[in-house]
Amino acid sequence: MLDLLWRTRFRWKLWPRQATGDRKYGTEDNLVALEAQHIRAFIPLPDHDHRTAFFSSDRFRYEPERDVYICPTGKELRFDRAHSTERALRYRARAKECNCCPLKAQCTTNLQGRSLCRSVEETILERVRSYQDLESYKKALRKRQVWVEPLFAEGKDWHGMRRFRLPRLWRVNSEALLRAAGQNLKRLLKKRGWGRRPFPTEAVALIPPAGGGTEAFSRTPVMRRQRASIAMASLATWEVVKAFSEAKTKPFSLASSSIVAFYPILLYYFHYFYIFLFLISFTTRISSLGNKLWTIKPLSSF
Repeated sequence: MLDLLWRTRFRWKLWPRQATGDRKYGTEDNLVALEAQHIRAFIPLPDHDHRTAFFSSDRFRYEPERDVYICPTGKELRFDRAHSTERALRYRARAKECNCCPLKAQCTTNLQGRSLCRSVEETILERVRSYQDLESYKKALRKRQVWVEPLFAEGKDWHGMRRFRLPRLWRVNSEALLRAAGQNLKRLLKKRGWGRRPFPTEAVALIPPAGGGTEAFSRTPVMRRQRASIAMASLATWEVVKAFSEAKTKPFSLASSSIVAFYPILLYYFHYFYIFLFLISFTTRISSLGNKLWTIKPLSSF
């Protein structure tokens, strides 16, 4: 996640203000790095406290002035240096206070007393937890469910991303990039109208079935108009291209020029691209006519 973020920042000169991910990305290193770069980490934190029936850490109140935790019954959990590490600080209650507590069955089964672990970056983690009450946080997660997670499901179901075939990390990365490129190509072809076929396929589709069942042929008037537009545009394009090719091989004729002259009326209603073809063909006609009418033979010498 961090590598992708740094590449986006330095390669594309983009400065995101927030980063959204699922619970797997909610590691302490990722959250600290994002917050250090002033990027809001809209990432759910893994909840390890509610896996058991005992009191979770949110039932204990931390007092930063005294550096102690207060349990639900008002007892203190003090810093335990012997069991602390560089990344995690351990707090423990006194054994004699825990063993005689009426809520011990709901708190712990340890004879040495209840203990809590506090991260050295707990301030940043608490800030990330506070984002969960924001509407922007909930909106970002909803967008991820619509934009990102369906792509993962598509890759797993249709592109074999449940199990990679190649060993080594760099090969897995290459395979994942190829599959992502395939997904992007599918959307690019869909955006460009992939699947449409020129004349005569669309024109033949305009012919009703032999039995007269027009309902199955085109169910709505919108579909009928679209099919008719595509077919007429295809026919118009074919005639213009044919006239354009004949202009290079045959002399000027009124019939072929009339084809080019009257087709713009149809072409204008279907696609501007066919107007471009008409202009090319019409220019060729005019040039051939000009060469025929204005060619002057050299005078013979006396």
